[in-house]
Amino acid sequence: MIEFIRLVDLGIIDEAEVDFGPGFTVITGETGAGKTMVLSALDMLLGGSTKQSLAKSANTKVQGGWAIETQDPLVIDLRDSEVELDEGLLLLSRSLPAGGRSKCTAGTTIVPQVKFSEWGDQLVAVHGQSDQVLLRKPAAQREALDRFAGSELSRTLADYQTIYARYVELKAQVEQATSAHESHQLERDQLMLALERIEKVDPQPGELDELLGEVKRLGNVDELESAAQEALQALAGEDDQQSNAIELIERARRALGAIEGLDSTLGPINAQLAETSVSLSEASSELSRYVDGLDAQPGRLAEVQARIASLNELVKLHGPTLDDVIAWSGNAAKRVGELEQQLNPEVLQAELNQVSEQVATQAAKLTALRTKAAQTFGQEVTEELQGLMMADSDLRAAVNPSEPGPFGADAIEFQLSAHRGGQHLPLANAASGGELSRVMLALEVVLAKSTTPKTMVFDEIDAGVGGKAATQIGKRLAQLGEHSQVIVVTHLPQVAAFANRHLVVSKTSGDSVTTSDIRAVSGDERVRELSRMMAGQEDSELAAAHAKELLELSGEL
Repeated sequence: MIEFIRLVDLGIIDEAEVDFGPGFTVITGETGAGKTMVLSALDMLLGGSTKQSLAKSANTKVQGGWAIETQDPLVIDLRDSEVELDEGLLLLSRSLPAGGRSKCTAGTTIVPQVKFSEWGDQLVAVHGQSDQVLLRKPAAQREALDRFAGSELSRTLADYQTIYARYVELKAQVEQATSAHESHQLERDQLMLALERIEKVDPQPGELDELLGEVKRLGNVDELESAAQEALQALAGEDDQQSNAIELIERARRALGAIEGLDSTLGPINAQLAETSVSLSEASSELSRYVDGLDAQPGRLAEVQARIASLNELVKLHGPTLDDVIAWSGNAAKRVGELEQQLNPEVLQAELNQVSEQVATQAAKLTALRTKAAQTFGQEVTEELQGLMMADSDLRAAVNPSEPGPFGADAIEFQLSAHRGGQHLPLANAASGGELSRVMLALEVVLAKSTTPKTMVFDEIDAGVGGKAATQIGKRLAQLGEHSQVIVVTHLPQVAAFANRHLVVSKTSGDSVTTSDIRAVSGDERVRELSRMMAGQEDSELAAAHAKELLELSGEL
């Protein structure tokens, strides 16, 4: 409950303190007197945006005090923000220096503006003419019905939203996995094609260098054969006209062998000649085989060149060297194995189907609870509307099927028949501005009976209403004040007369400065204020008599 609001250098108000009490408080005053400053100050304390035009000086600030019960869930959030209550009172302050940024303080702790906004949603419900526009929207209508349905629906909705969040997550994963699976399949196919190409060629480490050397050799085969034949002739030629190296060595061995017994030092020399003879014979045999090999490979050059072309094609694709090609093929084979083990989207799809069934089951529970609540809700709101001079009206809360969403699979639509036997039309099409004001008040009265009481502020909710309807609005606001703290800004004396506490905002003008004052009125002062509201004349005897009659009707006198 709001205990007080203090304004300093805000708009046309130099300094004022507004004390509130339980029940129904009304704020009245002439147009331009500064009633909106009270609501502006309250909006600032609830985390609303600030208007620099309201700052009169470097000392501009607003303060407010809220009585908070120890069991209120808000207390936990306050402790988490290191905010302490002052004997059960939450003190909020917001400074607005001219040309500077505002500063929010809770108790003695500076807090972000967003905290004021979060706490404000729990402390106060503010209803203005803009809320009538919101009331036309399906989301606001669903929220109102859900509030009426109570804790069972709240728990069911929480369970549904947990399942629905998993459904949304899985759906995104299935879409991503399907897309990824397709790209992975393409990648695997491309890798397999490349691996098949490499496997067909079957490159070996160092093979390309060997083949390039062989090409060089085969390209000069005639020269190589000629030189090899000449070397072979020199080693072991059969030409009797020319001695060969092996024959000459053997001749030397025979000569030394004949005299080896005469001098022992010749033995090692003769052994060396024997070894040389063997080496030359082996070299001669290898040269012979080499020459024969050259003659036996007439198509080898073309074969080697074709092999080199195949290897170079692989190097061009996966190089820059043949060793890189071989390494790439090993990594590609490993990647193919990984891709084949990737989670198939069908597995996720199966889980998604299961969760989708759970969403449908939980959504059906929500639909059943809303349908049940809608019948009672429509009856109670209709009764309130009939008491607000809409005797022939009938409101229904239609629960229509829709695609599953964050709040279930229901589209809630308030339908109003404003005349007996009339067609039920969507609230946005069936209600005028004044009727919509009464619908909103009827909703609040009904909801106040089934929800935790809190402070409600109404800014000219009675716009477009007069006569008996205004009197009935005053009565309903007074009834609402029996369960909650109700603060109303109004121009209608029929509404103001039913308040438990009446605050008047008055304006005085000096030579160059205009200031406003806020004070509580009762007795004769209240009669004069109601007279002013009715006739524009505080001293009108006729208006005063009518004002007293209103106060008697409300039970004030």
